[in-house]
Amino acid sequence: MVQFREPEWETLGLRVQNRLSPEPALVLGVQGQIEEVYLNLLVYAEQSASRAVSKTLEVTSSRMTGRVVVEIHFPGESSESSLGEANLEVCRAIVQNHGGDLRIRNQAGSMSFDVDFPLAPAPESRTVAGAPTKPGKAQTLLLVDPDLGAQRQLLGLLTARGHRVVPVRGEEAADLAHRLRFDGVVWAVRPGGPKWSDFHERLRDAIPSFVLVSDGYDEEFAASLAESGGFLLGRPIEDAELERVLHAVEARAATRA
Repeated sequence: MVQFREPEWETLGLRVQNRLSPEPALVLGVQGQIEEVYLNLLVYAEQSASRAVSKTLEVTSSRMTGRVVVEIHFPGESSESSLGEANLEVCRAIVQNHGGDLRIRNQAGSMSFDVDFPLAPAPESRTVAGAPTKPGKAQTLLLVDPDLGAQRQLLGLLTARGHRVVPVRGEEAADLAHRLRFDGVVWAVRPGGPKWSDFHERLRDAIPSFVLVSDGYDEEFAASLAESGGFLLGRPIEDAELERVLHAVEARAATRA
């Protein structure tokens, strides 16, 4: 995850102190979901640090009594609205489902995210039975769904297949897409929700794939969307159709790599 974020740190001009232990820490759980937690927290920390004068970010890890703790320390001050941008509800739910804990510590002019996971008892115990496998390369996807419950379901479907997913509010999607590199966008259409067509038109050249999730499936609309490089998924989402679309997203991202 750290190597994945390094190009963005250089772009933002951040000074990063990487104090992660070189010794592997095996955690029992779904890798994609755990990566999702760290990606969301790191993106929030990066944006906060980029607005500070010091532009510093520190990532450390430590072990204690059968657990591993990763601390992300950065300049900034927490508020209910700003922490909402880090999708803490989603992150905390994922961490707690893995038997861990997510804590926020505030200090003078700075804050820290502490992510605590139990260590796996043995290397052979870390496989999750029944979890979907992702044979190809993990994609980095932007997820927009104003329905929090449905967002969590989509998040689970995508991260269980090994993808990195960043949930974001519709009004913030364009700004984040300009800041970070994504392989695709998954946008759920909701009554009264943000207008997906404006986003698609503005960022069609910047993001290889656009996946629209709507109630039901309309072949004519799907064909029209495909002409502009998009895909349509109808609710309820079928596993086979989701796999087909994700493979297409991966193939398209590979052509732009």
